[in-house]
Amino acid sequence: MKKEELAQLLDGIQNGAEMDYEQIQARKNRLLVCFVVSDDFLRLRGIMYKDVVYEKDTKYLYIGEDGDLTCISQKEIEEIKMFLEDYNLGFILPKIPIKIQWRPKELDCSWLITTNIPHATFDIYDDGELYCRGIVLELTDIENYLNNKYKK
Repeated sequence: MKKEELAQLLDGIQNGAEMDYEQIQARKNRLLVCFVVSDDFLRLRGIMYKDVVYEKDTKYLYIGEDGDLTCISQKEIEEIKMFLEDYNLGFILPKIPIKIQWRPKELDCSWLITTNIPHATFDIYDDGELYCRGIVLELTDIENYLNNKYKK
């Protein structure tokens, strides 16, 4: 299953609905689904199962040494940088650019998830109104983005 097919399955889902089948398909097909539900958590499903609190401290996703997708805050990045500076070591974190917007100007909804990595979109509704526009990404597209941006 490709990102477009999964996004089509998810499109029109109601806020709070269970996505068991879709989550299994996302994991099996190496897809990452990003969306927000009513408790203001960014939900990451598929190749990663995590709920990230939406707060002013920006969160970044990256692929760790073990190949797992991981989440880190700007505060944690700064702490790592400060520690490494003591040893005159630089620090570059290959970040995955996923933007979370509350009440975006360009779309009449509560939440908008965007990225410049190739992706497919889907809409989540709440009482008939657009609540969140989520995204589906393929792991290969994420890896290609990182390889092109952070060439060794």
